[in-house]
Amino acid sequence: MVDKFAHVFPAMVTPIGEDGSFRYDVAKKHAKWMIDQGIGGIGVLMAAGEYQSITLEQHKAYCNEMIPYIKSLGASVIVGCSRERVADVVELMENARLAGADAATVLPLHITSTSMIIPVLILWFTIIRM
Repeated sequence: MVDKFAHVFPAMVTPIGEDGSFRYDVAKKHAKWMIDQGIGGIGVLMAAGEYQSITLEQHKAYCNEMIPYIKSLGASVIVGCSRERVADVVELMENARLAGADAATVLPLHITSTSMIIPVLILWFTIIRM
């Protein structure tokens, strides 16, 4: 288990065409190049901004295409599953798990009141863990 996480996980780009569709051919070429350079783990749909600009269905489709491909090349995969709604986070994490991801990342909510930071984060991650 530890071997899956014994390396750096750079976030790969998410190539999107002019029409807004994913460029899987470009993504796969990039993932293969990263692995050929010695990268043992890749972050998919991390926090570069695309995770909030795509729908849940687009996120799941991208993961279902890219995770098995990356895993077939021998690398581990961590998927960014951040969303504002807990139910959406759980849905994306479950899809990533079913697609073969080794782990998922979730960014904390944006909280404006400093007095609420700790209780809200504890509640947020407790709900996700369930």
